[in-house]
Amino acid sequence: MRLGLVFEGGGAKGAYHIGVWKAIRELGIEKHITSVSGTSVGALNAAMFYLGKFEQAEHIWENITNEDILNVKSEDYLANGNCIFSQKKLSGIVEQAISGEKHNKKCDKCYITCRSRDKAEHRYFEWSRYIDNEYKKKILLASSAIPGIFASVEIDGEFYVDGGANADNTPITPLTKDRLDRIIIIHLSNAKANNDPMFIDIIPSQDIGAFIDGTLDFEHSSIMRRIELGYADGMKILLPLAERLCIPEIKTKKPCKRKTHDHDTNKTIITEEKEMNGFTFTNDEARKDYETRIAALRSNLETQKIDTAYLWNETAHKYAKNMLKVKSLLETDEMKQQITSKMYKDIDTFLSKCKDNEFHIALVGAIKAGKSMLINAMLGYEYSSTKVTPETASLTKFKKSSKNYVKAIFYSVNEWNELWESVNKSNAAVFLEEYKTLNAESIKNQWLGHHDEVTECETREELKDKIYEWTSSKSSLHYFVKEVEVGLKEFELPDGVVLVDTPGLNDVVEYRSNITRDYIARANAVLVCVKSDALNGQELQTIINVFSNTRYNPEKVYVIATQTDTLNHPVEDWKNQRDEWMKYLKQKSTFASAELAKKNLIAVSGYLYLLLKKYKDLPEDSDEYWALESIAIKYRIRMKEIDERYTELLDYTNIEMLKRTIKNEIVSKYEELLIEDIKGTYDICKESITFAMNNIKKNQQEIIDTAQGGIEEIKKKKEEYEKKYKEAEEDKKELDHLIELLRKQTSDRADELAEQIKDLA
Repeated sequence: MRLGLVFEGGGAKGAYHIGVWKAIRELGIEKHITSVSGTSVGALNAAMFYLGKFEQAEHIWENITNEDILNVKSEDYLANGNCIFSQKKLSGIVEQAISGEKHNKKCDKCYITCRSRDKAEHRYFEWSRYIDNEYKKKILLASSAIPGIFASVEIDGEFYVDGGANADNTPITPLTKDRLDRIIIIHLSNAKANNDPMFIDIIPSQDIGAFIDGTLDFEHSSIMRRIELGYADGMKILLPLAERLCIPEIKTKKPCKRKTHDHDTNKTIITEEKEMNGFTFTNDEARKDYETRIAALRSNLETQKIDTAYLWNETAHKYAKNMLKVKSLLETDEMKQQITSKMYKDIDTFLSKCKDNEFHIALVGAIKAGKSMLINAMLGYEYSSTKVTPETASLTKFKKSSKNYVKAIFYSVNEWNELWESVNKSNAAVFLEEYKTLNAESIKNQWLGHHDEVTECETREELKDKIYEWTSSKSSLHYFVKEVEVGLKEFELPDGVVLVDTPGLNDVVEYRSNITRDYIARANAVLVCVKSDALNGQELQTIINVFSNTRYNPEKVYVIATQTDTLNHPVEDWKNQRDEWMKYLKQKSTFASAELAKKNLIAVSGYLYLLLKKYKDLPEDSDEYWALESIAIKYRIRMKEIDERYTELLDYTNIEMLKRTIKNEIVSKYEELLIEDIKGTYDICKESITFAMNNIKKNQQEIIDTAQGGIEEIKKKKEEYEKKYKEAEEDKKELDHLIELLRKQTSDRADELAEQIKDLA
């Protein structure tokens, strides 16, 4: 397992890091940490962790005093730019910390956060890749330069200050690119834990001070208290992770035997179960309630029947059976309030992959990125509408069938209510205007929750018309269609492989965009469609989002540069564009490999391909004939030469090459890939559930400990929660004040601009 470690900024409170680091070493976790990041004092500790200098870090922190960095003399104060702490003394500590050779061979990356003094932006320095020690020291000093306390530091002609000063005090972002399995975050404030099981938050269980009594408090007694607390918190929170990594032998009480009856085989089965360790009931009523609930859970599990849809494969059946039991437990009254909706969604995604023998290839991208045109080219016929207005507002699936048919699946009332809430939240004015113009409200009740509509078609043209009827943005019906399934007799891909056209990721209705985002996780392979004319920030973000939703499994993603026919000089222009795209696609946030990026980046022209396929039947006065002629000219081919150079022009479209790639790399082994995908998704769900269970166990133990501790312990907990509530209220008041101030400044600026515009007029 590859782990990341984040050191939050917080001045003298950074001693807490050392205690947690000690726990990490003793639990055997340190050797699994491959990337670290830090801000301010966290930057210094991250650098020492990267260098493998625990003993030196411990020595520095146990011996540091206020006098080591405080400007006690007035001349020192003035010489240091009226800053109360000494950069010179801090420089000596940094020098001591980073001198010598690196010997932590397991840790590959170290990132340090700084903020530009003069610009509203921050920078993540990849500290581990620099060789010059003076330059590396500058970065650490800059990251620790709290404005007004330390002087700013010049790096490459620009002045930098503390990365936690209105920037990023908890630098998780740079680690998200390193393909890690978990990220441990050591906080120095009363932070809120992340819900994502990717993150393991270590938050001080006791108050370690605010600014004056924490950040600036280098008293020896305070430092030692923070180190001890960090060690205790680290051991408690990281023990479950250590158990998963090291798999120690756990001793349990002797199991007792339990008899159950299998009604399918008419046999009595003897199973062993572990006794409940470490807890004795002192109340008979509580014990009986516990036994009743356990019996109900067992009965529920034993009587649960497996859906026949999972029986197509032994492995899929086994994993689905286990996950269905877990889901059944999580949905009980005792558990469902403590499980996140994301976890349920992940489990449902896994179960959908186990159902039936289907391998889904999804085409995703922004609206008008050429998804529908590409899928038409791959199918060899214009089934999907490619009008100027966006047509794909629902999932459209194409699969092999013994007969041609179109099946429309409709939104339920609850699903529609969620979509409509999203419409209002997104302030989707165009959607609302068109909905009103088409008088869709008048037929809403007729179609919401309607049974599936299946229409068999004799010809391709009938199929096309029926698809258009259900999906066209000019029809009021399309608002209520959740999904369209198209069965094709003429389908080059084998049974079980499904091509899926998805709603645009930038749909004005967020609910529909989320359908695509969720489906990316369900898909077994993804073709990300991006217009070939330019890779702008929005398009790059679309690509990165896709990789994020595939849990950084880059082999299943293909980036398709579409509509190359729209380039002025398609061959030369794409060659230049490709070089530019490769700079980004080889990064760790995407393919993480130049070789894989090169192989999985394919430029195509679906439109030109379809024009060439019907070239012989195009009337010379038709718009399509003129379109073909104008595109061919871009490739230096005249219309009179098309017959002779037909294959050459067809090759420029790259559609046949894309189909061969999909066939050879995906379709030829899709059943094997499907099982691998099921196993991988199962492991992701398993880790998420384990993480959640450990948190629930921890919370329940706190409740038990508090209850057994008597009335004084309960009062103490009550006071702690009241304190946290008051702090949250104060934060809210301050935030409201800032928002009001910002609103006023924005209003004043708008009035000022309006006056200037009047003056210009």
